[in-house]
Amino acid sequence: AKKASEFYAEQAIKAKCAFINCTTTKIASDINWNNKFKENRLPLVGDDLMSQIGGTIFHLGLIEFLNSRGVKIEKTYQLDIGGSMEAYGILEEERKEEKRNIKTQLIESILPKDSKITTGTSDYVEFMKDKRTSYFYIEGKNCLGSNVIIDIYLRTNDGPNGAGILLDIIRATKLALDRKLSGSILSICAYGFKNPPIKYSVSQARQLFEDFIKGKISM
Repeated sequence: AKKASEFYAEQAIKAKCAFINCTTTKIASDINWNNKFKENRLPLVGDDLMSQIGGTIFHLGLIEFLNSRGVKIEKTYQLDIGGSMEAYGILEEERKEEKRNIKTQLIESILPKDSKITTGTSDYVEFMKDKRTSYFYIEGKNCLGSNVIIDIYLRTNDGPNGAGILLDIIRATKLALDRKLSGSILSICAYGFKNPPIKYSVSQARQLFEDFIKGKISM
């Protein structure tokens, strides 16, 4: 997967095209690739597409809400199973670990340092086909040490879930191309990907993305 992603990135440069990296391979978040696209005056966005209402963005949103209401989160997990080709890919142990690390680092960025966390796709179930079920558990403390526990699941279809956000990203990347921007476009990366060069909260990323669309910022 890494070789394939890097091959397509090279071909995009040769063809003078912007490049959108939906895979886990570090392209937009890699300084060398960023410099290559800057030198060739081409926009670059990535890495690892974050679905419209997938497990990662839903988990981030829940934690951000609890943080804003003063809940101290102590333990959390987000695990999912699915039958799509993306879920099939995690049968490869190295890829499974890579995906888990990316999700964990993103969630950790908005959690207290002493919180315990586990995230990632746990298994592939062929008969689920394009469907995915994500399980969420959050445990924390509220006012006067009162326990707060959330234990829920979310069921989605992988294809449409990825397509919705990708349409936003394609349109925004075309704007970057028209505006002659180059290198990693931080606002698009933060809005649509799990492993952007710089991580922001859900609300911050959305605001940056909207400001970029309106032409208020060029990053």
